[in-house]
Amino acid sequence: MVMPELPQDALGRMAYLRIQWIRTSEDLVWDVFCWLLVCAGVLSRQAVVISFDGLNFEVSRITRGAIIAPACIALAVFGPFMRWLNKKRTQRGLLQVALLYGFGFFAVQTVQVASRLLKFFS
Repeated sequence: MVMPELPQDALGRMAYLRIQWIRTSEDLVWDVFCWLLVCAGVLSRQAVVISFDGLNFEVSRITRGAIIAPACIALAVFGPFMRWLNKKRTQRGLLQVALLYGFGFFAVQTVQVASRLLKFFS
């Protein structure tokens, strides 16, 4: 079977679409990796116990519910945070990895502190 010869500008368009597809798939992998980092940050906060004696990491606090909850929280906060982060820094790197993990960790910490303050003042 002989393929009909495509005009040169059609070949250029196909190459451009191929490059765009590769970029899109790489972006998807990056987005999933970043989402997992936010989940890991939230999950690690579940296992860390902060007290006056110091920090303790208790693996027993990681349950099935403690794994599902970070996924839901990360889905809720990931989109707006990534849009903000991508406006500030366009290239991928260790800084984005650290920011995403830290954001997941401190997002839960902020909610816990806020709930304690509400209980205290009510």
